[in-house]
Parts: sequence; structure tokens; C-alpha cells
Amino acid sequence: MSFNVLITARTIDNEAISLLENAGMSLHFLSTSDQHAEMRNLLKTQPINAILSRTLTLSADLLKLNPDLKIIARHGVGFDNVDIETATSLGIPVVNTPGTNAQSVAELVFGLLLSCARNLANSTQEVKQLIWDRQNQGLELQGKTLGLVGFGRIAQKVANIAKGFGMEVIAYDPYCKNTDFQLCPTLESLLEQSDVVSLHCPAKEDGTPLLSSTEFSWMKKSAVLINTARGSLIDESALSASLNNGHIKAVGLDTLSSEPPAENNPLLKHQNIVFSPHIGGNTDNSLRQTATSAAKQIIDYLTKNHIDTDCLVNPLFKVHQTHE
Repeated sequence: MSFNVLITARTIDNEAISLLENAGMSLHFLSTSDQHAEMRNLLKTQPINAILSRTLTLSADLLKLNPDLKIIARHGVGFDNVDIETATSLGIPVVNTPGTNAQSVAELVFGLLLSCARNLANSTQEVKQLIWDRQNQGLELQGKTLGLVGFGRIAQKVANIAKGFGMEVIAYDPYCKNTDFQLCPTLESLLEQSDVVSLHCPAKEDGTPLLSSTEFSWMKKSAVLINTARGSLIDESALSASLNNGHIKAVGLDTLSSEPPAENNPLLKHQNIVFSPHIGGNTDNSLRQTATSAAKQIIDYLTKNHIDTDCLVNPLFKVHQTHE
């Protein structure tokens, strides 16, 4: 039996495409500039059995368009772009690919951190302008305390890299009980101790920021803040104010509350922020592993009715399937 798979990513690793095609899947790609309209039309007119989703929003009304849809596989870990409640009510499992991008994101954390610590972005611009300023004093990482907010797969990779730099590692994660690293009882205690704070937790369910004026006041004035998790974790206006007040030394951001940022985003004017455009998982190995993991999960579910519970976002989907 042939199944139809809609791939919403603009590009996807060839190995994943081969896996799906060799399993007898018919692949549908989005090729127009208006991808949302094209996706809506495909879901209306084609018996789509699976969606391999990257960033396009899968809203409730889209999911309800196609009665043949059996599984949604996220090309990545986050699932903010999928209406999980609707998928669950329709009996559609949503799976992700935990761990496939962990090394890639962890390495970017240190790319951002080193750029912040040594002011590399500004130094690059100055040298290009023939400004040879050797008075720029950097921050040495050895002996500094790295505070990890959340201690999942990515944070654990970051912790191991930090050991190679000779950093002290502490973490705050109310769901983590056993680790070789020191666990802080509260977020406040972690922020007070840390020379570097790196965020590795999901967005809050109500969408409110984890770090705002109060939390920034707990941090050291010499602290560096890194966020490769979710933009909504940070109150950007409060962060801008803290930078203006000299309360935080530098910031490295791979994600923002709105992407791409609006022209009037207050963070864009700060010289001591290093940005990257949400590319934490965009490396050769990471993209290959993520795409092939998503493809294999689609194949396993459609052909064998097998699902990896470690990757399942909405286990309650079975309840609704049972009552169909």
C-alpha cells in the first residue's frame, strides 16, 4: 500500500527522502512562495497520510481538513507550531526527534559564548574598518560558573563541553533528580551564582517570559546570557533595559520572541548582543539525523503501526483513536 507524505521543509536531507521513497511513500513538496496556501490546498485535495513538519504552523483548521492524516513528525524537538490539542482529539500522534540536534545546539552555545566573552563580532567589524583596538579586555572561561536552566539532552552536552574549558557547572531543573553536576534548589540561586547563564527549557505554557526585570536583577553585573531555546523565555524589553543599565555584560541569542525580528525590536541596537537566526540545529550531521529520524518514525507508524514512545508528544491520542 502506498502512502502520501507531505514535506513542509524547504530543504530536507537526501537520505531521508531515499528512506521514504524506498518504503513506497509518495512525496509531496511545497514549491510556491505562498506555502501556507499550497499546504491548505494539498490537504484539501490529496489523501495526505503523514506530514513531515519543520516550521510552518499546523493549526486546528488545517489538521481538520484531511481525514486521511495519520501522523505528524516534527523535523526537530520543539512542537510549538503544531496544535497538539487538536491533533490529539483527532487521534493523530505527533512525534519529534529528541537528541538529534543536541550536539549541534550545544556547540552553538559555545560559539555564541566565546563571541560574547571575547567581543568577536564587534572586533571583526572594527578590523574591517581598519580600527586596530587591542585594548578590548575579554572574559576567560576557565574557573567561571556556568548555570544551565533546564538539564535535558542539550544542556548535558553543554555541561560536558564546559568541563573541557575548566568551567564549574551548576543547573536548575525541578524535573531532574540525579546528575553529577550541582543542582540548585531555585532559579534565583542559580542566577545569583552564575557567570554565564544558558537557557535549555521549553517555553512556559502561558507564554509569559521566564526571565524579566526581577530575574535579571538577581544576575551578576558581569554575567553573560545565552538563549538557544525559545525566544518567549526572555522579556526583551526588560533585557534591553538591563543592558542599558550595565547590569548584564553580554548576550548571545539564537532565538527571539518574534522571528525574524521587527525593525523596532529594542535588542537590535545593542552592541553587546550577538545574534544568530535560529540555526542551532542547522549543521550537516544534525539535519541528517533529524530528517532520517522523522522519516523512520513515519515509515514505522504507517507500515507497522509502531511508535517510539520516547518521541511521542501526545500519548493521549490513543484514547481518541479507540473511540473513533
